[in-house]
Amino acid sequence: MAYEIGVGPAQITINVGESVLITEIDGQIHQPSERGLFFRDTRLVSAWMATVDDRPWQVLNSAATDPFAAQVVLVNPVLPKDDGEVPAGSISLTLSRLLEQGGMRETLTVRNHNRIPVRLSLAVRFSCDFADLFDVKARRIVTRGQTCSRWSCEKGCITTVHTNGSFRRGLSVGPADGAHRPVLRDGALCFLLELDPRRSWSTDLDYCWIDGDRTLDGPGLRFAERERSGPSVGLQAWRDGATRLRTPHIGLQQLYDQSFDDLAALRLPFEGTDFNNFVPAAGIPWFAALFGRDSLITAIQTVPIYPDFARGALELLARYQATEADDSRDMQPGKIPHELRRGEIASLHLNPYWPYYGTADATPLYLILLHRAWQYTGDRGLIERHLVTAERCLA
Repeated sequence: MAYEIGVGPAQITINVGESVLITEIDGQIHQPSERGLFFRDTRLVSAWMATVDDRPWQVLNSAATDPFAAQVVLVNPVLPKDDGEVPAGSISLTLSRLLEQGGMRETLTVRNHNRIPVRLSLAVRFSCDFADLFDVKARRIVTRGQTCSRWSCEKGCITTVHTNGSFRRGLSVGPADGAHRPVLRDGALCFLLELDPRRSWSTDLDYCWIDGDRTLDGPGLRFAERERSGPSVGLQAWRDGATRLRTPHIGLQQLYDQSFDDLAALRLPFEGTDFNNFVPAAGIPWFAALFGRDSLITAIQTVPIYPDFARGALELLARYQATEADDSRDMQPGKIPHELRRGEIASLHLNPYWPYYGTADATPLYLILLHRAWQYTGDRGLIERHLVTAERCLA
């Protein structure tokens, strides 16, 4: 039977750990759609648009330059003015984004390619629906809890927070230190620009995630400085610490290198271990979460390349090994979980994914990975560390 191979939708996807940004190819987010800015299974930004004199920009070029960064070049439509008009394509907006686990820095650079000065209004408008990932995928957005926004004129910053019982998640957007401060106009962050011929203007907006009572740290660096960012430094450490292939076969070399970097994009950080703090996620964009089967199989397959994936998967999944029975989550003592989610629905126990145990293979796969990791590393301490977990799996 013939199998049709196709490509996904035209969009830009970047991610770092549990933070994922999916936009149109023009860097914007139009609704209704499944796109948005997500953190821990919650859509922080559901719509995003930039305008010039209240008119939409037109895309010229765009790309994800790294797994964690993207750049889009936009140009203006015809802009009517009192003394004539600004020709289409004579003003450019370069939109550069650098994503981190706890936030994003967005650099807006406008350049006047005309031989005359121009006066423009640049506006950034976004919406936050804080929809749960399961609702977004089902294209059935359910309004829960309360969402409140607060504007600080002094800081030029807008903070939106969603709460529902013990669940609290939010987003703060404002200028980076030393950057131009916007004004709020009709719900949009607005900059009034006067550009001389062949001159440019630039500013930075910081998007910071709010998780519970904490406001997380964003990049602190611009797109142009991304080689010094946390994701870039971490990627280089990953490359330096893993098995590399060197071959005169150009196609094989490119295949290995691309697969290697794609695998790096699946690294899911977690706290409180003495390893490299990574476990393989199940997939981007919808499965940037801990899974039993997916994380274990990936770790089994990559032990010769990166054994710390095995250490991370064994460590984190052991934390969630079932100790009691709960039929609502298919939970039985000794079982390794199938899936752990951190969105609003799971956090409030409105679905069984906190975590869910309905899988037959995660538990034996845990034992297979433990044995495979010991075979490749010879690390007896790995067996000793997880012996009790393994015995519970067998029981």
